[in-house]
Amino acid sequence: MTGALQQFLNHLRVSHYSERSIDEYEREVRLLFVFLDGRGITKLSGIRRDDLREYQTHLFHQKKKDDVPLSLSTQAKKISAIRTFFSFLVKERYLLYDPSSEIERPRLSKRLPRGILTQREAAKLLSMPDEGKPLGMRDKAILELFYATGMRNTELRMLKLQDVDLVRGEVRIDHGKGRRSRIVPIGEMAALAISSYLESSRPKLVKERDDGWLFLSVRGMRLERARASAIVVRYAKKAGIKTPITCHSLRHSCATHMLKNNAGLRYIQDLLGHQCLSTTQIYTKVELSDLKRVHAKCHPRNRR
Repeated sequence: MTGALQQFLNHLRVSHYSERSIDEYEREVRLLFVFLDGRGITKLSGIRRDDLREYQTHLFHQKKKDDVPLSLSTQAKKISAIRTFFSFLVKERYLLYDPSSEIERPRLSKRLPRGILTQREAAKLLSMPDEGKPLGMRDKAILELFYATGMRNTELRMLKLQDVDLVRGEVRIDHGKGRRSRIVPIGEMAALAISSYLESSRPKLVKERDDGWLFLSVRGMRLERARASAIVVRYAKKAGIKTPITCHSLRHSCATHMLKNNAGLRYIQDLLGHQCLSTTQIYTKVELSDLKRVHAKCHPRNRR
């Protein structure tokens, strides 16, 4: 079982899954192994559908440390990881049949994104950093870029200097979900903030070694995930925004505000890097020039 798991993890690496995703898959499969071991099952050939059904029941009744049951979305992710693992085992002939094939993920109700800012709140949030200080300049550039592009936390942290073209007003994202790359416009305000940061702030943050990351920590290293999140939370509190705000809130706010300003769904879809933004699940590619034109017309940070 351990050998099969290692082969599965190697397959994920070759398939360009992120290390974070690989860690999550490994954790979920190992938790299943612990459950099966408690039932005396130590070989892949001994796993039956009923065992996995009982594991799903186990997840339904499982509680976190605060005695709160696992959410349906968490249960669904765990089941999805297990199904992916067993699908691999059948494909690689570790198993003759897939015991997880009849295990369904919990049905999730569609919920609207939380923490969406109003345009007034977004403008106030972006005005909070003290641009007279190096870290304030950096934070200003981070917030503007989050809001202008709707990029994810990891996508922003993984940006390198060569990924940003201030002349064209574009940024290349190579670490999108599913390792999909895209080029998106950044808008005037974000470009100005990044330019100021690169000129006056980043040189002061560089230490002995410069690995070329766009946004640096006080130690001259690439920003950690928690640090990027903390920056957004800190300025949201400073702006007096009572709604819990995360990096993803700025992503949702970007899309929502552009939609309110009459941007087409296909442009939002391309901006955010979604394979599917609408319920029709139709992915429509648009030319970058069109996307930039609509972004300049519809994004509130570009409108006079």
